[in-house]
Amino acid sequence: MRSLARRIPIRGYDVAVQSCGPLGCNLYALTCLATREAAIIDPSFTNPAEYSLLQKYMEGTSVKQILLTHGHPDHVIGVADCAQQWPDATIALHPWEDENYSEACHLGPFFGLNMPEKLPKPTCSLSDGDVIAVGSSIRLRVVHTPGHAPGHVAFVDEQDGSAVIWGGDLLFRGSVGRTDFPNASSEDLLVSLVRLYDLFADESIVLSGHTTPTTLGTEEQFNVFVHKALSMSKKGIVRGAEA
Repeated sequence: MRSLARRIPIRGYDVAVQSCGPLGCNLYALTCLATREAAIIDPSFTNPAEYSLLQKYMEGTSVKQILLTHGHPDHVIGVADCAQQWPDATIALHPWEDENYSEACHLGPFFGLNMPEKLPKPTCSLSDGDVIAVGSSIRLRVVHTPGHAPGHVAFVDEQDGSAVIWGGDLLFRGSVGRTDFPNASSEDLLVSLVRLYDLFADESIVLSGHTTPTTLGTEEQFNVFVHKALSMSKKGIVRGAEA
Protein backbone atom coordinates (compact mmCIF):
# COMPACT_ATOMS: atom_id res chain seq x y z
CA MET A 1 0.00 0.00 0.00
CA ARG A 2 1.29 3.46 -0.90
CA SER A 3 0.14 6.53 1.03
CA LEU A 4 -1.08 9.48 -1.04
CA ALA A 5 -1.35 11.86 1.92
CA ARG A 6 1.63 13.95 0.82
CA ARG A 7 0.40 14.20 -2.75
CA ILE A 8 -3.19 15.30 -2.29
CA PRO A 9 -4.71 18.06 -0.11
CA ILE A 10 -6.57 16.08 2.54
CA ARG A 11 -7.18 16.97 6.16
CA GLY A 12 -7.50 14.63 9.10
CA TYR A 13 -7.20 11.32 7.29
CA ASP A 14 -4.82 9.13 5.36
CA VAL A 15 -5.33 7.66 1.90
CA ALA A 16 -3.39 4.73 0.48
CA VAL A 17 -3.59 3.03 -2.90
CA GLN A 18 -2.62 -0.38 -4.22
CA SER A 19 -2.73 -1.35 -7.90
CA CYS A 20 -3.89 -4.95 -8.04
CA GLY A 21 -4.09 -7.87 -10.40
CA PRO A 22 -3.64 -8.27 -14.15
CA LEU A 23 -5.96 -5.32 -14.85
CA GLY A 24 -4.16 -2.92 -12.52
CA CYS A 25 -7.30 -2.08 -10.59
CA ASN A 26 -6.77 0.46 -7.82
CA LEU A 27 -7.79 -0.37 -4.26
CA TYR A 28 -8.05 2.61 -1.89
CA ALA A 29 -7.95 2.61 1.91
CA LEU A 30 -9.08 5.68 3.87
CA THR A 31 -8.35 6.04 7.58
CA CYS A 32 -9.55 8.75 9.95
CA LEU A 33 -6.50 9.76 11.98
CA ALA A 34 -8.52 10.75 15.05
CA THR A 35 -10.68 7.64 15.43
CA ARG A 36 -8.76 5.06 13.33
CA GLU A 37 -12.04 4.17 11.63
CA ALA A 38 -11.49 3.19 8.00
CA ALA A 39 -13.12 2.46 4.67
CA ILE A 40 -11.96 0.38 1.72
CA ILE A 41 -12.95 1.47 -1.78
CA ASP A 42 -13.05 -1.27 -4.43
CA PRO A 43 -11.19 -4.22 -2.81
CA SER A 44 -9.43 -5.40 -5.96
CA PHE A 45 -6.66 -7.61 -4.55
CA THR A 46 -6.30 -10.82 -6.54
CA ASN A 47 -3.83 -12.96 -4.61
CA PRO A 48 -2.61 -13.63 -1.03
CA ALA A 49 0.37 -11.29 -1.37
CA GLU A 50 -1.81 -8.33 -2.34
CA TYR A 51 -4.33 -9.18 0.38
CA SER A 52 -1.55 -9.41 2.96
CA LEU A 53 -0.41 -5.87 2.12
CA LEU A 54 -3.92 -4.58 2.77
CA GLN A 55 -4.25 -6.51 6.03
CA LYS A 56 -0.92 -5.16 7.26
CA TYR A 57 -1.85 -1.60 6.33
CA MET A 58 -5.21 -1.85 8.12
CA GLU A 59 -3.72 -3.13 11.39
CA GLY A 60 -4.87 -0.94 14.26
CA THR A 61 -7.88 0.36 12.36
CA SER A 62 -11.58 -0.43 12.52
CA VAL A 63 -12.90 -0.99 8.99
CA LYS A 64 -16.48 0.29 8.89
CA GLN A 65 -17.28 0.39 5.17
CA ILE A 66 -16.51 -1.54 2.00
CA LEU A 67 -17.47 0.93 -0.71
CA LEU A 68 -17.98 -0.23 -4.30
CA THR A 69 -17.99 2.17 -7.24
CA HIS A 70 -19.63 -0.55 -9.35
CA GLY A 71 -20.01 -4.31 -9.58
CA HIS A 72 -17.48 -5.39 -12.21
CA PRO A 73 -15.25 -8.35 -11.26
CA ASP A 74 -11.96 -6.48 -10.96
CA HIS A 75 -13.49 -4.06 -8.43
CA VAL A 76 -15.29 -6.61 -6.24
CA ILE A 77 -13.04 -9.68 -6.29
CA GLY A 78 -11.88 -9.08 -2.70
CA VAL A 79 -15.27 -8.34 -1.12
CA ALA A 80 -15.70 -11.84 0.33
CA ASP A 81 -12.30 -11.83 2.02
CA CYS A 82 -12.89 -8.33 3.38
CA ALA A 83 -16.30 -9.30 4.75
CA GLN A 84 -14.73 -12.26 6.51
CA GLN A 85 -11.84 -10.21 7.88
CA TRP A 86 -14.03 -7.27 8.96
CA PRO A 87 -17.52 -8.74 9.51
CA ASP A 88 -18.95 -5.53 10.98
CA ALA A 89 -18.19 -3.50 7.86
CA THR A 90 -21.11 -2.54 5.63
CA ILE A 91 -20.90 -3.47 1.94
CA ALA A 92 -22.23 -0.52 -0.05
CA LEU A 93 -23.34 -0.70 -3.70
CA HIS A 94 -25.85 1.12 -5.90
CA PRO A 95 -28.90 -1.11 -6.51
CA TRP A 96 -28.60 -0.75 -10.28
CA GLU A 97 -25.39 -2.77 -10.00
CA ASP A 98 -27.13 -5.89 -8.71
CA GLU A 99 -26.85 -7.61 -12.10
CA ASN A 100 -23.16 -6.83 -12.58
CA TYR A 101 -22.39 -7.84 -9.01
CA SER A 102 -24.31 -11.12 -9.23
CA GLU A 103 -22.51 -12.05 -12.47
CA ALA A 104 -19.02 -11.02 -11.32
CA CYS A 105 -17.92 -14.47 -10.14
CA HIS A 106 -18.94 -15.98 -13.48
CA LEU A 107 -17.38 -13.27 -15.66
CA GLY A 108 -14.15 -12.71 -13.73
CA PRO A 109 -12.24 -15.69 -15.20
CA PHE A 110 -12.73 -14.24 -18.70
CA PHE A 111 -10.57 -11.33 -17.52
CA GLY A 112 -7.93 -13.55 -15.92
CA LEU A 113 -9.35 -13.23 -12.40
CA ASN A 114 -9.60 -16.13 -9.97
CA MET A 115 -12.92 -15.20 -8.39
CA PRO A 116 -14.40 -16.65 -5.18
CA GLU A 117 -17.33 -19.04 -5.49
CA LYS A 118 -19.74 -16.33 -4.41
CA LEU A 119 -19.84 -12.81 -3.06
CA PRO A 120 -21.68 -11.64 0.06
CA LYS A 121 -24.81 -9.59 -0.51
CA PRO A 122 -24.47 -5.82 -0.20
CA THR A 123 -25.79 -4.52 3.10
CA CYS A 124 -26.10 -0.84 2.16
CA SER A 125 -27.89 0.54 -0.89
CA LEU A 126 -26.26 3.68 -2.26
CA SER A 127 -28.23 6.60 -3.71
CA ASP A 128 -27.15 9.82 -5.38
CA GLY A 129 -26.57 12.47 -2.73
CA ASP A 130 -25.91 10.10 0.16
CA VAL A 131 -23.17 11.18 2.56
CA ILE A 132 -20.99 8.47 4.08
CA ALA A 133 -19.17 9.24 7.31
CA VAL A 134 -15.92 7.49 8.16
CA GLY A 135 -14.76 8.49 11.61
CA SER A 136 -14.81 12.19 12.46
CA SER A 137 -12.84 13.54 9.49
CA ILE A 138 -14.15 11.82 6.36
CA ARG A 139 -17.41 12.72 4.63
CA LEU A 140 -17.93 11.18 1.21
CA ARG A 141 -20.74 12.33 -1.06
CA VAL A 142 -22.17 9.69 -3.38
CA VAL A 143 -22.53 10.91 -6.97
CA HIS A 144 -24.31 8.63 -9.43
CA THR A 145 -22.18 8.49 -12.60
CA PRO A 146 -23.67 5.89 -14.98
CA GLY A 147 -22.13 5.00 -18.32
CA HIS A 148 -19.42 2.42 -17.72
CA ALA A 149 -22.05 0.64 -15.62
CA PRO A 150 -25.67 1.61 -14.85
CA GLY A 151 -25.20 1.94 -11.10
CA HIS A 152 -21.69 3.35 -11.20
CA VAL A 153 -20.97 5.94 -8.51
CA ALA A 154 -18.17 8.25 -7.47
CA PHE A 155 -17.28 8.99 -3.85
CA VAL A 156 -16.38 12.64 -3.33
CA ASP A 157 -14.74 14.52 -0.47
CA GLU A 158 -15.66 18.16 -1.05
CA GLN A 159 -13.20 20.67 0.38
CA ASP A 160 -13.47 24.46 0.01
CA GLY A 161 -14.76 24.42 -3.56
CA SER A 162 -12.42 21.72 -4.87
CA ALA A 163 -12.76 18.01 -4.23
CA VAL A 164 -11.07 14.65 -4.07
CA ILE A 165 -13.00 12.27 -6.32
CA TRP A 166 -12.76 8.50 -6.13
CA GLY A 167 -14.17 8.11 -9.61
CA GLY A 168 -14.00 4.38 -10.29
CA ASP A 169 -14.03 3.73 -14.02
CA LEU A 170 -15.68 6.96 -15.13
CA LEU A 171 -12.59 9.06 -15.85
CA PHE A 172 -8.94 8.08 -16.19
CA ARG A 173 -5.77 9.97 -16.97
CA GLY A 174 -6.14 10.39 -20.73
CA SER A 175 -9.14 8.12 -21.13
CA VAL A 176 -12.52 6.99 -19.78
CA GLY A 177 -14.17 3.72 -18.83
CA ARG A 178 -15.24 1.22 -21.46
CA THR A 179 -18.80 1.32 -22.73
CA ASP A 180 -18.80 -1.86 -24.83
CA PHE A 181 -20.38 -3.97 -22.09
CA PRO A 182 -24.02 -5.09 -22.51
CA ASN A 183 -25.47 -2.69 -19.92
CA ALA A 184 -23.03 0.18 -20.49
CA SER A 185 -23.92 3.41 -22.29
CA SER A 186 -21.56 5.82 -24.05
CA GLU A 187 -24.28 8.50 -23.97
CA ASP A 188 -24.73 8.13 -20.21
CA LEU A 189 -20.97 8.30 -19.72
CA LEU A 190 -20.78 11.63 -21.55
CA VAL A 191 -23.63 12.96 -19.39
CA SER A 192 -21.79 11.81 -16.26
CA LEU A 193 -18.60 13.54 -17.37
CA VAL A 194 -20.49 16.80 -17.93
CA ARG A 195 -22.10 16.49 -14.53
CA LEU A 196 -18.72 16.00 -12.87
CA TYR A 197 -17.44 19.21 -14.45
CA ASP A 198 -20.64 21.05 -13.54
CA LEU A 199 -20.33 20.05 -9.89
CA PHE A 200 -16.62 20.32 -9.13
CA ALA A 201 -13.74 22.74 -9.74
CA ASP A 202 -10.89 22.13 -12.17
CA GLU A 203 -8.48 21.74 -9.24
CA SER A 204 -10.40 18.68 -8.05
CA ILE A 205 -8.26 15.56 -7.86
CA VAL A 206 -9.44 12.35 -9.51
CA LEU A 207 -8.37 9.04 -7.98
CA SER A 208 -9.56 6.55 -10.55
CA GLY A 209 -10.08 2.82 -10.68
CA HIS A 210 -7.09 2.44 -13.00
CA THR A 211 -4.09 4.66 -13.84
CA THR A 212 -2.51 7.37 -11.68
CA PRO A 213 -4.07 10.46 -10.06
CA THR A 214 -5.07 13.39 -12.23
CA THR A 215 -7.22 16.51 -11.99
CA LEU A 216 -10.37 17.63 -13.76
CA GLY A 217 -8.44 20.56 -15.19
CA THR A 218 -5.72 18.35 -16.63
CA GLU A 219 -8.26 16.08 -18.29
CA GLU A 220 -10.16 19.07 -19.68
CA GLN A 221 -6.94 20.09 -21.42
CA PHE A 222 -5.71 16.75 -22.71
CA ASN A 223 -8.48 14.12 -22.63
CA VAL A 224 -10.29 13.81 -25.97
CA PHE A 225 -13.30 12.15 -24.35
CA VAL A 226 -13.72 15.08 -21.97
CA HIS A 227 -13.32 17.47 -24.90
CA LYS A 228 -16.15 15.70 -26.68
CA ALA A 229 -18.45 15.71 -23.67
CA LEU A 230 -17.93 19.37 -22.83
CA SER A 231 -18.18 20.43 -26.47
CA MET A 232 -21.49 18.61 -26.84
CA SER A 233 -22.66 20.21 -23.60
CA LYS A 234 -21.89 23.71 -24.90
CA LYS A 235 -23.90 22.94 -28.02
CA GLY A 236 -26.81 21.72 -25.90
CA ILE A 237 -26.47 18.15 -27.16
CA VAL A 238 -25.48 16.73 -23.77
CA ARG A 239 -26.50 18.09 -20.39
CA GLY A 240 -25.26 17.02 -17.00
CA ALA A 241 -27.79 15.03 -15.01
CA GLU A 242 -29.64 16.85 -12.26
CA ALA A 243 -28.01 16.70 -8.84
